[in-house]
Amino acid sequence: MCHFLIAEPDETRLKTLSDALNCVDTGIILLNRDMRVRFTNNRVQELFDLPPAILATGPHYRELVAFAAVNGRFAVPADQLEDYITQRVDAVQAGSVPPTRIDLTNDMRVLFSCKTCSDGGRVLTYADISQELYREARDATERISAELRFRTEVLEDQGAYLASLAEAADDSTRKAEMARLELENEIA
Repeated sequence: MCHFLIAEPDETRLKTLSDALNCVDTGIILLNRDMRVRFTNNRVQELFDLPPAILATGPHYRELVAFAAVNGRFAVPADQLEDYITQRVDAVQAGSVPPTRIDLTNDMRVLFSCKTCSDGGRVLTYADISQELYREARDATERISAELRFRTEVLEDQGAYLASLAEAADDSTRKAEMARLELENEIA
């Protein structure tokens, strides 16, 4: 339950709450028990390029997902879009969805989750995790590069050691050949 410390009319409280939710970087969709949109914040509209006209109709969640899919927002092959839409809608309708990564076509990755409200509605969140994934990829690349440099140095050291052994073997072979020739001369 939301608690306001200052007694204000309900309309003012709703405006304050709406303004606050529009300031966060996480996309938020509130659905009623019939899976119709009650509220979206500005971030959801940006992420999925949703026009105000579609939101003004209080669309079913399927309509929002279908709109985003048809407009190429999800990194899903065209022949799999209908199944993807159905899976997304069915998961939300079934209830709480644990954090799930969604790939968008603009190289953005969002972490989606769904929570069921006491009135049967749903709270959907979409948190941009692209920078975290880029950071993880960069760290992994740096780690792999360092490991490759280390292994290259080890291989170079082993190569140098093998080369010195080969030179020593060549020297020993030359000395053995010279000794053989000297022995043959002495015998002759």
